[in-house]
Amino acid sequence: PGRWDGLEAKVKARRAQAESVGGMLRQNAIGGYMYLRALIGPVELLTTFYTAPEVVRAAMTAWLNLVDEAVARAQAFAELDEIFLAEDICYNGGLLISPDLMREFLLPYYQQVLVNAGRRQRRRIHLYIDTDGDCRPAIPVYAEIGLTRMSPFEVASGCDVVEIARRYPDLAMSGGIDKR
Repeated sequence: PGRWDGLEAKVKARRAQAESVGGMLRQNAIGGYMYLRALIGPVELLTTFYTAPEVVRAAMTAWLNLVDEAVARAQAFAELDEIFLAEDICYNGGLLISPDLMREFLLPYYQQVLVNAGRRQRRRIHLYIDTDGDCRPAIPVYAEIGLTRMSPFEVASGCDVVEIARRYPDLAMSGGIDKR
């Protein structure tokens, strides 16, 4: 319970700060894939989708409940502009799981968080995904549920922000800087 102490003052201060500079109020959360990877292990997770899909679904239901509660608590004090998911679902060769696995095991839960958040306020909620590696194959999959912003577009993984911006002109992008 102590985790929520002072939340009202923090959220209201951040909302005021965002409005004073024309910025956005964002709720950060661990993405479902990163959450699963931390719980199950990066290698083990890849087989668990097939050998124990019920375990993945149970974990994602727990993820949904946790993230939805955090978002709802923040929304009790101010409307949010953006939900940020730290995902890291890509590596320098592309996605770590297939788009079909994303659609089955991640997107329904993400969509529910967005729907629930949208029902609690009038302001539009933007979806911001952060993933290292070559994120290009992930963009159209996340776009299915309303992706509006992504980062970091790693140059070493072949991400060219100019090329990506031409292909996805409505996608807000952060990054595109060579970390090397």
